[in-house]
Amino acid sequence: MLDLKQKLAAAKKDYEAARINLEKVRTAYNDGPQKEYAETQANLAELRATIKENEAALEESKASLAKELQRSNGKTTETAKKILSDRRSIDDVLDQCKVILQEVEKRASDLHIPVSQAAQEYQHAYSKAAHYWWKVNTYSALQECGQKMCEAMAVVPPASTDQFSAAFSTEDKYPSRTLILKELDRMLAEYKGSPQPYRAELGDCNLGALREVLTPGQITAKRNGLKVSA
Repeated sequence: MLDLKQKLAAAKKDYEAARINLEKVRTAYNDGPQKEYAETQANLAELRATIKENEAALEESKASLAKELQRSNGKTTETAKKILSDRRSIDDVLDQCKVILQEVEKRASDLHIPVSQAAQEYQHAYSKAAHYWWKVNTYSALQECGQKMCEAMAVVPPASTDQFSAAFSTEDKYPSRTLILKELDRMLAEYKGSPQPYRAELGDCNLGALREVLTPGQITAKRNGLKVSA
């Protein structure tokens, strides 16, 4: 069986390999599928905003035309002709934007599969690195304090327990262990530090523009042309 020193050395080796792999996968994700997906999502947002603006301009044009025709008693004045011309231009742009929107929406939908697969690989690599960070720090803490803790936990009361704390139970083989674990539980409950301290070294697992990672089942359904619910 490996001793604590060997376990710590092995954990450090695994952690270093996991960190190197994480950076490789993170770079591949950010510079590959996520970048293309983010650009497509930005195009979608811009197109939708443009369509909304044109729809508002079209409504404004209709109101302006109605007002001009009312003013001219139904006659097609030069102003009315100009409004009509502008309105047709807006209509043409709006129709074309909607066609482009459908194309970009399909592109975004198609990209959702590869970016989700890349995100899954990224999340797995991050989780693996965080796992080995935890092992390194756990073994380090045990190496630093484990022996002292064992010395304290191994204490047993003498035949007469009158001078020992009431926290000691005569039924416990190692009553000190019970007391130490109780105090550690109390300290843990009062701990105010970050529950994810590995983020200081590993950074965040930031998926960028991707808001929903498709599961393997959803990917299969999507490839088969089935509707995927969020």
